[in-house]
Amino acid sequence: MAYNYDSKLRKERLPTQWCPGCGNGIVLNAIIRAMDTMGWKKEDVCLVSGIGCSGRMSSYMDCFTFHSTHGRPVAYATGIKFAEPEKPVIVVSGDGDGLAIGLSHFLHGCRRNIDLKYIIINNFIYGLTNSQASPTTPLGMWAVTQPFGNIENTFDACDLAIAAKATFVARSTTLDLLRLEKVLTAAFQHKGFSFVEILSGCPVNFGRKNDMGAPKEMDDWIGSIGVPSARWQTLSEEEKEGKFPVGILKQTAGAKEYCEKYSEHVKKIREEDHGTGIFCETIAPEDQENEECDSVKRQFRFTGVGGQGIISAGEILCEAMIRSGLHSATSLAMNSQVRGGPTSRDVLCDKKEINYPYAINGEIEFMLSVADSSYQIYKKGVTPGGIIVIDPNLVHASSDDRKTWKILEIPIVEIAKKEIGNIAAQSSIALGIAVSITKCVKEEILLQSITEMVPKKSIPANIKAFKLGIEYAERVLKE
Repeated sequence: MAYNYDSKLRKERLPTQWCPGCGNGIVLNAIIRAMDTMGWKKEDVCLVSGIGCSGRMSSYMDCFTFHSTHGRPVAYATGIKFAEPEKPVIVVSGDGDGLAIGLSHFLHGCRRNIDLKYIIINNFIYGLTNSQASPTTPLGMWAVTQPFGNIENTFDACDLAIAAKATFVARSTTLDLLRLEKVLTAAFQHKGFSFVEILSGCPVNFGRKNDMGAPKEMDDWIGSIGVPSARWQTLSEEEKEGKFPVGILKQTAGAKEYCEKYSEHVKKIREEDHGTGIFCETIAPEDQENEECDSVKRQFRFTGVGGQGIISAGEILCEAMIRSGLHSATSLAMNSQVRGGPTSRDVLCDKKEINYPYAINGEIEFMLSVADSSYQIYKKGVTPGGIIVIDPNLVHASSDDRKTWKILEIPIVEIAKKEIGNIAAQSSIALGIAVSITKCVKEEILLQSITEMVPKKSIPANIKAFKLGIEYAERVLKE
């Protein structure tokens, strides 16, 4: 009886766009069979693909899929795995996508031991873009970019994975569907970073340009270079030249998986007191009192110069808003000077989803500035009648500015120097000022975010700075 693949295929996308003789369809079928063996429901699986012929895998699989940018499937899959650590995440890439532009992500996935099932379909060429040499194109083989034969040494993907500390490494081919299914099943069963390289034919853009135009000729060549791992050990170094061991090459059980390590690490940090006594769980949205943010998008801006540290206040405020149950986004602007040049950090919050993550000039209700160069550039974004807090020792507000906006003067940098003894504390002073004036989040939630985002040794100083910011803001508002 024929195997039923239909339940995990998007039949409206068929037939595939893969060339005759391409091994990608065999890999697709093997993935489906291995998923069935595992008992995985398509609703519980996410498949991420990169760019290249293998990238179309995400178009044909009927499960949660993500077609990522070139070389980045492991990076995107890492984020997906963090969001759903209990769900299987399969990554499919090609030799160009995974071992050239995407090599660093591949290696870091290995060393982290994050529970991804990473499959590289190695067809020895950039097939989709008409035959450029890839990191696995064999020596002497023809490619568009090596018209007189490839002279570059090749990568052994499995050796790379083993050297980078992947806990499961295997190699298979598209010659035997059932054997490939077993290898993939073993990879799917493994907890940790599972890497499988699959040697596959590309008769159109690799084979026919290297005297292997028929799929059968390509398959015969793949069969000649893939050696079962047991027999591999008996070969001499000369006999191994140009060949690869096939089978499970490494399997380490019991190694701690990255998401689990991360979760344990976060739990440990939250349980530590640090002498502050303020670490607590995120407060649920229904328990918040964010009436000011119920229906209107609010926009805030922090400005200074690159290297000053003030714009980190916006990043912390954004995190606190998310912790409060609000939707929030932040964006950074800086000029070409970067360090020492004008910079700004905008923060948005809303109870509704934010579809455009940038502040709209003329609608910013609150700005804080500790550098005149950035103040003069970014003040125009504040709505008329809005509040601008300036450090009077560093920022000049004209008489026209004072007619257009409510200008409040607080010597932020001087407070940080004299009362905290550390100029870096100005960001926490700024946050105290911002929360006191705008009431955008609860003070205790913002304080919690500060303590979790600043260096551990500086937590007491930043707590003091935050409270000073509140005191100075309250004092100015009373005047």
